[in-house]
Parts: sequence; structure tokens; C-alpha cells
Amino acid sequence: AAAAGVVRRKRTKKIHIPVEEHPTYNFIGLIIGPRGKTQKEMEAKTNCKIAIRGKGSIKEGAKGRRDGKVMDGDDDPLHVVITGDDQANVDMAADMIEK
Repeated sequence: AAAAGVVRRKRTKKIHIPVEEHPTYNFIGLIIGPRGKTQKEMEAKTNCKIAIRGKGSIKEGAKGRRDGKVMDGDDDPLHVVITGDDQANVDMAADMIEK
């Protein structure tokens, strides 16, 4: 068991979404699924947080952030960020998304 006060480092993995190669493919829709169902299922199975970031991750004209500020990575190419406590879980989530 971890000692009290020890902060476990989160593991993160960034997966590039090949929008340029497949401009008509709805990657975001496939990852999120109907009403977020697919994303929630993957998060539950892997115990990871799955977030879509980068250009096109926020619908045009919609203020994706409550304060209207641009978040880190919003100007990067479209990508998925997976965050978890365990590298094996992060890798499992990455495998699910890459399918």
C-alpha cells in the first residue's frame, strides 16, 4: 500500500487521430458513441479517463469551456488523451481506441 501523503503519478498516453488521412471518418463519434455510452464503457472497463482534445474536438461556435478559455492542446491536431493510475490500464484503453 502507498504511504499516506504519497501522490501516485498519473500515467497518460496521447493517441493521434488520423483526420488528415481519413477526413470523412467520424472518429469522435466512434470513440464517444451514442450519448457518450462507448466512452463511458471504455472508461469503466479500464479505470481511465478518456478525453478528446485538439482541433475539431469542440464543435465550431460552441464554447467548450465554461470560462471560454482555450485549454492546452486545443490547437494541436485532433488526439485522444488517456489518463489512469496504472500503465496496463492506460495501454488497454489505448488498444480499445486504436481499434
